[in-house]
Amino acid sequence: MSKIFFAKTNLNHAFIILFSTLMLGLSACKPEQVAEVIGEDDTELVALETEVEATFEDVDEFSMEAVEITDFSADSRTYSPATEQFIPGCATVTHDSANKIITIDFGTGCVGADGKTRAGQVIVTYTKRLYRPGAKLKIELNNYVVDNKHIEGTKTIENLATSFQDNISLKTTLKDGKITWPDSSFATREFARTRTWVRAANPVMDEYHVEGIIHGTRRNGNNYSAKTISVVIFKRKCRLQGIKVPVQGLKLIKRTGKPDLLIDFGDGDCDSLATLTMNGQSKVVDLSN
Repeated sequence: MSKIFFAKTNLNHAFIILFSTLMLGLSACKPEQVAEVIGEDDTELVALETEVEATFEDVDEFSMEAVEITDFSADSRTYSPATEQFIPGCATVTHDSANKIITIDFGTGCVGADGKTRAGQVIVTYTKRLYRPGAKLKIELNNYVVDNKHIEGTKTIENLATSFQDNISLKTTLKDGKITWPDSSFATREFARTRTWVRAANPVMDEYHVEGIIHGTRRNGNNYSAKTISVVIFKRKCRLQGIKVPVQGLKLIKRTGKPDLLIDFGDGDCDSLATLTMNGQSKVVDLSN
């Protein structure tokens, strides 16, 4: 009996070995997993991030321009209608000089040179012109709407320099940033970043170099973050041409369950093209839309 049992045991062991070998062979024959390619969801996220960034950059431009055209200082640069064109002519700018509060009122509908219709108010409280060391701006939005999208949030901009400089380091923060679309979907955004104001003799040639991390949520509720890999550059001359996206620099987007997505904004030319890279694959997109 023991001899027969030993034989059966050997047969079972042989079967197990044979089965394992076959399964390993089948596994080896399986095709390699195909890397995820850049799809519609990825380009939609980049478009959202670009739109939200441009919307709050507009608020910065309006606010800084409002201070420049209402608060005159003896050592300030010379401005003229040719160099100050961000605030639409249909908006009303009022200056409470005693309390240093400026209100940019777009009324119930004001169409700018960029074709966008704005309503509501951008309210700027400041200590002094931003190029002065230690200057601070606080920007609040009151029923501010752009093309039927409700924009919320409080921005602060602080000059960190201790002396007058051509390139001014600014600490910028955005709290409770939010854009709500007519269908009630919304995206959020918050950050604390460094923004270097590269000032030229002609204000049209100014640049803004941005570094740091933003945290946001998409309209579908998913979270993401965007980190500057190489300084992201906005050029004022490009914005005056309607190019409101960065024109140079690298930004890395991270999200749960998806590969990292790198955005290359180009080499400084005034265009809206950017190159997206994910999993070693690249795609050129137009961010103007």
